[in-house]
Order: sequence, then structure tokens, then C-alpha cells
Amino acid sequence: MDQSSRTSNATIIGIIIIIIIIIVFACIILTCNSNQIYPPKIFNEKFTGICPEGSFRNEFTDKCYKCPDDYIKYITPENDSACLYKNSCSELYPGSSKKVGDLVNCYKCPDTYNKVLFENEKGECLSKYPCDAKYANSFEHFNSGKCYRCPNNYVRTLLHDIDGDKACQMGLLNPNYSPATYVGSLYNNQEYVGSLEKPAEIVESTILY
Repeated sequence: MDQSSRTSNATIIGIIIIIIIIIVFACIILTCNSNQIYPPKIFNEKFTGICPEGSFRNEFTDKCYKCPDDYIKYITPENDSACLYKNSCSELYPGSSKKVGDLVNCYKCPDTYNKVLFENEKGECLSKYPCDAKYANSFEHFNSGKCYRCPNNYVRTLLHDIDGDKACQMGLLNPNYSPATYVGSLYNNQEYVGSLEKPAEIVESTILY
């Protein structure tokens, strides 16, 4: 083999070695970056600690909590360290009760109102007094819970719609008509009075092992 052939082969081998070195360094760099971006995960980690008697563990903070007297642990999607009053709303807030589907909050009808048996679109509370007692000189339209008033010296007509121009007339046989005025409802909504929920009290900074 002549000198030129040996030189050419050496050059090729040198180029191959350089390419291999570049590839090795590239792999090392990519592996390092990959470890930084995607750290190894720990699976099947189990809690082995014990909280003091009467308290419970918060799974997110690994701290121990206890509920105040007359409260029990109440787990919600938002809070796993909440406490709920053991008894009813009426014991904590006299005269109050829960709404359908609400296990935490207590509500009460305003004064001069009673809670209706079933909630409806008119409201959850019904006035203890009729229209003419609640709104002077008014009348209720066909048990609707809505109170209306005719002008002075006018009475409610028998055949005309309450929302029309002939809802009231000046005497039963007088052709002078007038609309009625809506003055208010016999229904009302309950008012929020308080919650049965309280935050738990921390009893230890760390889990006891």
C-alpha cells in the first residue's frame, strides 16, 4: 500500500473516531438534561406513622389534627381537615335548618315568616300574615302569594286579568276601569345564619412514629 492510501485510511478512521466521540458526548448531555426534567418518581409510598389519640392525619401535610368538642371529622374535596357539628342546625342556631342538598350551612326564615313544607320558585318562607295585614288595603290574587292593590274607591273585577288594564273598577257596575298595582309577595327566601363546619385544630407539627 502506498503512502497516499495509508494517509487516506488514517483520515477516514480519524473522522469516524471524532463522530463517535461527538455522539457519546451528545448522549451524555441529553441523559443529564432528561434527568433534570423528569426526576425519578416514588411509587407505593405508604404512611406508617401514628397520630395522638383523638386526632387524625392530614394526608397532604402529614400533620395531626383534632376537632373541637361536639364536632366530628368531615372530609370534603376541598378540605380533608374540616370538622362538622354533630347535631342539627337548630341546636347551634335556634330556629334554623339546612336546605336540601346543603349539609353544612344553616338558614332561617325572616321574622314574621314561617318555613314552607316544600321549597318552590316563590321562596322558602311564607308570611305569617295575609296581604291586607302585610300591605295595607291589598289583596292576594288566587292563592298566588302575590299582593295587589286597587286605587281608592276601586274594587277588583271578577272576569279580567290581574295584569290587565281592567283589573279594578269603580264599583261593580261602573264602566270606569283601572289596572291593579303589585305591592309585594307573601313569600321570601331564607337567610344564611351560620355554618356547621369548623377547621380542625393542629395538635402536632409532624406525624409521630
